[in-house]
Amino acid sequence: MSVDAVFKLLKSQNTVGVSTGLKFDTLGEFILFYNRAKKAEETLIGVLTRGFGSQGRLFGRDVYRT
Repeated sequence: MSVDAVFKLLKSQNTVGVSTGLKFDTLGEFILFYNRAKKAEETLIGVLTRGFGSQGRLFGRDVYRT
């Protein structure tokens, strides 16, 4: 399973009582496991940026505006 697939799974889960922080922790731990197993260099910010489409969407604003 890829880190992007895990992100999509966690994002689609609207489980009552599961905080966003716990989902970030889970994804972060999976990324560490994935990187060791696959000798990859995935990052949490990279996965989140791909998952939300851009850093602007990730942070809820247009980061490129002045």
